[in-house]
Amino acid sequence: MVVIMGEILVSWDGFKFYVESEQHKDPLYKNEMSVLNVLTSLASPDKIFVDVGAGVGRYTIRMSKQYKLVYAIEPIPDHLKILKKNIEINNAKNVIVLPYLAYDKRDTVPIYLKALSSSPIRRIDMKECIMVNADRLDNLVHKADVIKMDVEGSEYIVLRGAERLLKTDKPILVIEHHDFRPDWRDAIKGTFQKIFNYLTSLNYVPLYLTYVHRCWIYADKIKEMIDEGLLYLLWKHWLNICYLNLKLGREWYHGLPRTWWWGYDFTEFIEELPMHLPEEEEWSDPQHILRISKEVKVI
Repeated sequence: MVVIMGEILVSWDGFKFYVESEQHKDPLYKNEMSVLNVLTSLASPDKIFVDVGAGVGRYTIRMSKQYKLVYAIEPIPDHLKILKKNIEINNAKNVIVLPYLAYDKRDTVPIYLKALSSSPIRRIDMKECIMVNADRLDNLVHKADVIKMDVEGSEYIVLRGAERLLKTDKPILVIEHHDFRPDWRDAIKGTFQKIFNYLTSLNYVPLYLTYVHRCWIYADKIKEMIDEGLLYLLWKHWLNICYLNLKLGREWYHGLPRTWWWGYDFTEFIEELPMHLPEEEEWSDPQHILRISKEVKVI
């Protein structure tokens, strides 16, 4: 393989990434570790992973070693060039690159450019735009088990174009919700509530992964999936509920089910919780998760 320009650098976890500019170094660093841990914990050699907003391959490359097949969906030509090089130098032969914007219809649409934060939704600091091919996720992929979505404010548009997948495959969704990011809050205010209404109408439940990320799981799957991946997700969700309680000036245990933790401090509870999750169904009950999430204002 001949590299004409740029250089190949190795990430903290041993993957190779081709770099021509500073933004291409993004996958090298330990960012979004909770997301990476969740996607890895949900993986298996028989599953299909869909990376919506693949960028230059932070997750595409890593998940190619964890899943049977990876769809990498990315519309921006400059990103696609680097993404394809990263796939080649990591010998990721199970990746299918789709040069499209995931959307709610088949069309040609403008996308406003701002490094790795480019979006079909324009912020006031976005001046330049290009036209890209767009299509529904339902048309782009035949099947999905896990979908990661980082689409800079257009999350609801993407989901509207994935109704067949959501109803038939019921994939687990890991979504970065840009409503919660200060730089996007004004431009897309109310988008999370639209997503919440839409996905809960399809019987999905959000688990609190990070301040900006939610992991959406079909309610019946929560009842069926008491495995290592789901237990990690539930542990993260309840840890974040406790942290939010403290942030809002409440006792850390506000809204928790059960009382075995009475007399524990927060750190003791977090250490003990994983041993209780498989046995006590309240922690994984979809209706209880929704009720407490609303009560503590996670949603």
